[in-house]
Amino acid sequence: MTADRPEELYPLFRDIDSLKGIGKATRVALDRMGVRLVRDLIYLFPKDIIVRNRVATINEVDPPAFATLSVEVGRHFRPAVTGPPYRIEVHDEQTSFMLVFFRSRHDQLEQQFPTGSIRVVSGKLELFDDNAQMVHPDYIVIPQREHEIPLKEPVYALTEGISNKAMQRFMALALQTVPELAEWHDPDLVAGEAWPSWRSALFTVHSSDKNCTDDLRSLARERLCFDELAANQISLFASRHRLKNSPAAAADQTGELRELVLLEFGNQLTAGQGRVLDEILSDMARPERMIRLLQGDVGSGKTIVAILALVAAVEAGGQATMMLPTEILARQQFSLCLSLLKGTSVTVDIMTGRDDPERRDKVRASLRSGSVDILIGTQSLIQKNVEFKHLSLAVIDEQHRFGVAQRRMLLQCNPASNLLMMTATPIPRSLALVNYGEADLSILAEKPAGRAGTRTAAIPVGRIRDVVDRLRIAVKEGRQAYWICPVVEEAADDRHLSAEQRARTLSRVFGGQVDFVHGQMQHEHRMDVMDRFLRGQVRILVATTVVEVGMDVPNASIMVIESAERFGLAQLHQLRGRVGRGEHESACVLIYNPPLTDMAKERLSIIRKTTDGFEIADADLDMRGAGDLAGLRQSGETRFLCADPHAQRDSLEKARNNARSLVHGDPELAREQGLATRNLLYLFGQDQILTSVSI
Repeated sequence: MTADRPEELYPLFRDIDSLKGIGKATRVALDRMGVRLVRDLIYLFPKDIIVRNRVATINEVDPPAFATLSVEVGRHFRPAVTGPPYRIEVHDEQTSFMLVFFRSRHDQLEQQFPTGSIRVVSGKLELFDDNAQMVHPDYIVIPQREHEIPLKEPVYALTEGISNKAMQRFMALALQTVPELAEWHDPDLVAGEAWPSWRSALFTVHSSDKNCTDDLRSLARERLCFDELAANQISLFASRHRLKNSPAAAADQTGELRELVLLEFGNQLTAGQGRVLDEILSDMARPERMIRLLQGDVGSGKTIVAILALVAAVEAGGQATMMLPTEILARQQFSLCLSLLKGTSVTVDIMTGRDDPERRDKVRASLRSGSVDILIGTQSLIQKNVEFKHLSLAVIDEQHRFGVAQRRMLLQCNPASNLLMMTATPIPRSLALVNYGEADLSILAEKPAGRAGTRTAAIPVGRIRDVVDRLRIAVKEGRQAYWICPVVEEAADDRHLSAEQRARTLSRVFGGQVDFVHGQMQHEHRMDVMDRFLRGQVRILVATTVVEVGMDVPNASIMVIESAERFGLAQLHQLRGRVGRGEHESACVLIYNPPLTDMAKERLSIIRKTTDGFEIADADLDMRGAGDLAGLRQSGETRFLCADPHAQRDSLEKARNNARSLVHGDPELAREQGLATRNLLYLFGQDQILTSVSI
């Protein structure tokens, strides 16, 4: 248990096997569902509420529907061989239907259902070949025990090894441990929304009481989800308050050095780039720390904005650094910085995990002395022995590839530095608010001038020869191409070839102009192939999604994505963003294997219709739904027990406004409501802000 956690919360943070009846096997099954603590269990809300209406005959029921009724047992139809179900004919007041049992012991069924006996059964009535049947009734009792069948019953998401009845039993035990806690929301808010207390809300959500209405359940669920959104937003605003009040050296500069860089760059900034740069420079001119997230859609030109920000930090007398997720991207940015800063006195160096110890020691010494102005690197930058003399700005590019811990470490090692996080993966507003709510947000969607754009087409795999013919023309014209494969392992059929297999087939046409890369190759080999593609020595690069980010080859004008139906929307958009970066019109070809599912058809339709990454990100999240949010999450990002910030966007905005008001009036959470709010933060794992700065 966390040492500082209030004692009244201890019962909720006990291991799940502290509840009676949960042994090793059940604990393993619950663990598959993400339930490890008693707290996790009580926030596993029912997916449905069954109403077991009492009827006299199935003629009153419109299948499929749940029903409870009294029946007289008729004939038994015992299967002669293993496999077919055991069926029992039963009669209600007007008609007959079948009870059906699969893989059941026949002797037990004969004992339980003597011919001519009366039983009360409750279950889901369905039609099979126009015949009514009830498969494995949920309840089978003698008439004297009919009162044991609940009128309403919560139904939970389950996993192998746990029945719904067992889950109900565990939930009842867990709810007995729930304490009374002081209200953490403003009383006027609770009264205005007609919300129950936190404890009452939990009991209501799980209730099987016949008097518990759908409206009461809805209010209870709404309040509990709002609690989780509020905890998230309060933590972010408290973090923001501390960070913004951390001193940082104001970066006052003349802009002369930036003008030299722009002159070397040779292009005017777009209106969007100019606006975003002004926002960054304005932040850096203030005495408090900058925490800003720059979302730049693929190909929007955010890199030059970042370099100009690095230069501004140096011009003001500080040092600057940019951390990137891959060595090849780090070396690309290092080369770009060198070319843009040639003729100036600014010193630029690079540090990666492959540097030999002697070189690393030399770079570290230069940083400490201040003789290196800008350092480009990978995660090697956040080692404890990497110390700057005066770091003014830290830029994290493709920040979604890094976790919260890496971001936090970079700032903790350099407490006076400003932070600019960048991503080329557009984030829907709802996810941006819950994961980066402590940061100011800049959005760069416009593409720089001089880029011809990309056309997107989807074709069935049977026309793959047409794609190869188009590649022949492009290669003869001096262009380059990517060919993306979804698998690394050797495939058993030709519908899903691995990168290596596809490279072999293309080599029969293009000879030595083809090479391949994937994530399981040795690092040095992979770097060599990608470097030769960058230099134009390789014309067709066959790859897995290892090239999704970090490849900037303006001469590459064709992106082929094989088995495109297996990729998500966001991934397709990122891969398409590898082309369309030069002056030649580009093409993205989506090769699919028919027949397509409805969802696959929708994905391919959306990616063909728009190149707007933010529109695609919203569509992707809408299609995935709350159950698949994990697919969009990155290392260290927020995970929710019950709330869905995308579906509950109005509640999120309301929680954000309330959090802003609370933290503004009581930043230390030391007053009455603030002290109650501390329980809320502990409850949802947001308590790190109570003891340290969190990013």
